[in-house]
Amino acid sequence: MAGAQFQSIVAGSSTIGTTNYALPASAIYVSTTGSDVNAGTLAAPKATLRAAVTASSSGGNIVVRGGIYYGQGGIEAGNKILTIQAYPGEA
Repeated sequence: MAGAQFQSIVAGSSTIGTTNYALPASAIYVSTTGSDVNAGTLAAPKATLRAAVTASSSGGNIVVRGGIYYGQGGIEAGNKILTIQAYPGEA
């Protein structure tokens, strides 16, 4: 991804799937049972990270539900600054 910059901040580690934290009210959700035509809510999640990135505004949050995601390919975020996080307690 030309021009893309990624920043990672590590402040400790937890066993995968054991974290628990509040989720932003405006987050876009992604789930293996979702559809990219959905709104991206918890009740109606997107199916792909690409669709969630497209639907998000800079400064937004994307929450990925547990599961295995196939065929995601490259994702262009442009100049958007996004937080992508796992759903609490899921891996």
